[in-house]
Amino acid sequence: MSPMLRTALTHLGTAAGASMAVLLFTAGHSVDVYAIIDQFNTVVVETGRLIALLTPFVTGAYGVYRASTKNKLADIEQDKRIQGVVVSDPKLAGELGDKVQTSIQQLPLAAKTGTSSRMAFMG
Repeated sequence: MSPMLRTALTHLGTAAGASMAVLLFTAGHSVDVYAIIDQFNTVVVETGRLIALLTPFVTGAYGVYRASTKNKLADIEQDKRIQGVVVSDPKLAGELGDKVQTSIQQLPLAAKTGTSSRMAFMG
């Protein structure tokens, strides 16, 4: 039996056993199932409101973080079409890979010759 199938069956068995235990417990006691569903619904609605309130702040903060020059250069460096990037900050060039350098002479040969590629200049 494959590990994925075994894990799926284990989780299915756990869920089925828990469901059966809950059903047998509620059948043996006087439990107001509708009140439980109503309370659960309230929790789901309030959680949804909280997520809806926080989502713009979280995505906005992530967008600001990803908009930094270092992150943009890291994304450019991963692009196969870009052979080299020249920047004016030596510290920034040192933190990134070989494609980001402070002068065109330090770039890889393919970036200097411009063979089927583009070169970005950021100052």
